[in-house]
Amino acid sequence: MSQYNAQQTCKQMLIDSDFTVLEDVPLTEENKAEWVTWRAIVRSQIIDWDESRAIPPKPDEVWIT
Repeated sequence: MSQYNAQQTCKQMLIDSDFTVLEDVPLTEENKAEWVTWRAIVRSQIIDWDESRAIPPKPDEVWIT
């Protein structure tokens, strides 16, 4: 995958996970923190591309029940 395509994929991953960091989304606080961390890793890959750095899998969504 080219750098451009990988960065576009990362951007889409951020778009697709935007809802996880909204205040009124009923995810557990711990899960929101996991998403914030994951999104920071993805964002850093866009800003400072390094093809040797792997992006960890997305966290599972843990909803408040």
